[in-house]
Amino acid sequence: MHNIFAFWMADVHSVGGYVFANLLGRPGQQAGVPYALSTRLSFGECAAGQEPIGLLILIFLWVRR
Repeated sequence: MHNIFAFWMADVHSVGGYVFANLLGRPGQQAGVPYALSTRLSFGECAAGQEPIGLLILIFLWVRR
C-alpha cells in the first residue's frame, strides 16, 4: 500500500506541475525569447515588474521558515 501512495504523490501530482510549466514555457520557446521577456510582452512593463517582487517575497518566506 505504501508503494502505491508514494507513486501517487511523486508521479501523479507532478503532472500538473509539468503541464503548468509547459504552458508557461511554450510561448517563449516558440518566439525564441526568455520567459521574463515573454511576460513583459504579454502583460506590459508594469505587470512584468511584479514577478520579481513576488519571487523576493517567496524567497524571504522560504528562508525565514
